[in-house]
Amino acid sequence: MKIWNDKEVKFLFEKVEECKQKAISLKFAFEEHAKVFERKANSVRNYYYQEVENLHKDTHRCQRLQIDLRKHQKAQFVRFNAESEKKLAEQIGQLTANGMSVRSACEKLSGGDLAVMTRIQNKYQSLKRRAVKAGNVVVFRKQNLLGEEEINSLFLGLVKLVKKSATEEVEARFKEEKLGANLAIKKATKTILEKDEVISNLKREIEKLKQENCFLSEQLAGGKSRQQQLKDHFAQNSQQNNFKNKKEFDL
Repeated sequence: MKIWNDKEVKFLFEKVEECKQKAISLKFAFEEHAKVFERKANSVRNYYYQEVENLHKDTHRCQRLQIDLRKHQKAQFVRFNAESEKKLAEQIGQLTANGMSVRSACEKLSGGDLAVMTRIQNKYQSLKRRAVKAGNVVVFRKQNLLGEEEINSLFLGLVKLVKKSATEEVEARFKEEKLGANLAIKKATKTILEKDEVISNLKREIEKLKQENCFLSEQLAGGKSRQQQLKDHFAQNSQQNNFKNKKEFDL
């Protein structure tokens, strides 16, 4: 389990504040944080709401992180009454008539708060079911054609899908090339080590041959000196014998 450090906590709270300022769903903050810090979006969401409660209790840590909890208050739900239900149905009906989906209409009315959006959407569906059961003539206009917002949303989704597919393809190709390069490097390294070993063995053999050659040269030089001594000795004995034989002959 990865530990949350102060830097990561501040990043999350700053992204949530950005989403609230832009009136968009907080899920975008959770998803972006999950991508940056390699976590799951649901885990980030759960941590955020738990951390808000913890910081309310730990004011010292809250001040150290420089987090303004006024920007992270939970929405206070007010029960729907007959008047607010009628107003809600009219607002969603008007937005859907202008080409917006029910979900997008609920998201717009919620101001980007996911919990409020879910509550509004559930209430709207409940009103539709009640109207059908009661047989009331209440017109909930359905969207027959895609509105500009949904077309843009679909286009952006398609662009993201293409980018993701291209990115995954490039990453897969890069991994394959990297693996091939690593194998080639390992093979070349092994070959170099083997050749280094062969060169080392040859050097040892050459050094050994040099030593043997030096030894044989010394032995050969010593053998020539001994041979010369023997020749000189035999020559001296031969001269002495010749002189002795000549003397005896003269007598």
